[in-house]
Amino acid sequence: MMRITAIMAMSVNGRITRGSESDVTAWTSAEDKAQFAGVLKKAKLLIMGSKTYQAYSAKPISEGVLRVILTSEPASFAADIVPGQREFMSSKPAEIVERLESRGYSEGVLLGGSATNRDFFAAGLVNELLVSVEPKLFGAGRPLIDEADFKAELELVSSKQLNDKGTLLLRYAVNS
Repeated sequence: MMRITAIMAMSVNGRITRGSESDVTAWTSAEDKAQFAGVLKKAKLLIMGSKTYQAYSAKPISEGVLRVILTSEPASFAADIVPGQREFMSSKPAEIVERLESRGYSEGVLLGGSATNRDFFAAGLVNELLVSVEPKLFGAGRPLIDEADFKAELELVSSKQLNDKGTLLLRYAVNS
């Protein structure tokens, strides 16, 4: 079974975006960016929603990394397809994971957003949650997970303060 690690940055009140601004790097700390880059450097498979892809499509990804972008309209991204590098899928998370496993992938990094996180957590496919909590509050923005009727039990594996301002890196095992 594929091992999936969800990695997010969020405000203290659980927002992964600041209002309608989709670029998380506009408000996250340098320390969060560094630890995020370290995770991405090791990854061979990145799974994200189409809004996350659109926010970061111009940012370079290492050679040999497959970005799978989940969208209800894959045809609208036909010009962006690069087989083995950027692929767009509209299947259910379990079907996507099964397809990727058949191609030899045994682990992946889930980059969200809210709806993608919801779908993968609700399907019980996330094994680990790595979240940086930035010492900020936003009155508006996307939540870590869109509402859905499911539950997941988390167990804290480690915590680390990343800077003097109080950015925390929390690592949880997910027991669905």
